[in-house]
Amino acid sequence: MRTCKNEWVLSGLLAALTLTSVGVMLWTWQTHACIPVWLAAGVASTGFLLTAVSRGACRHAAGRWVLVALAFCWVGDMAGPFHFMVGVGAFLIAHLAFIMAFIQRTLRIRLVGVTAIPVLASSGIIAAWLLPHVPSGDWPMIVAYMGVISCMWLMAGGAAHDTVGRLAFIGATVFFVSDIFVARWRYVDSSSINAFICYPLYYTACLILAWSSYLQKRDHAG
Repeated sequence: MRTCKNEWVLSGLLAALTLTSVGVMLWTWQTHACIPVWLAAGVASTGFLLTAVSRGACRHAAGRWVLVALAFCWVGDMAGPFHFMVGVGAFLIAHLAFIMAFIQRTLRIRLVGVTAIPVLASSGIIAAWLLPHVPSGDWPMIVAYMGVISCMWLMAGGAAHDTVGRLAFIGATVFFVSDIFVARWRYVDSSSINAFICYPLYYTACLILAWSSYLQKRDHAG
């Protein structure tokens, strides 16, 4: 019981570290302070990685896939500011790993069917809005990324048949929404307001997915 309580406290502190670092990152960016933005981003991203570890992600197959996914998110966070497409590639791999995590949780065909309605509708609307703004050279990666993150969201819905799955579905949904503002920032409107929307949403999504990596008693360790 004490170990379980300690894990909750530790994961809570790590989540708080991530959110505090996001605040520092946005403040640094807005005020042009001397603290490198990438440093605050690195602390925030490391925080959600360690949150997953503290939740026991290493103890079972689904959790390990979540950890792999968050590790590639970390890579994307570090590489993306210097080379956008490298960051996109890292996040694409991250979403593939999230898909594997949700498959490990076991999918329910009925839930996949229900989730397909908002996923397909949202993806179609976003594609029609975004792609006319994307340079032809970026199309292959952006289209591939849109397909993979839509599939990730769909699989999260299919695995949302228990507390862990529903928590992960919320995280996947928030992640999907955060990327809308990343795309808007990159291709549609370069206003900094996008940063103040996408970063809090993104890091919240990663923390939710990290928290969803714990093992329920009825789950089977891999």
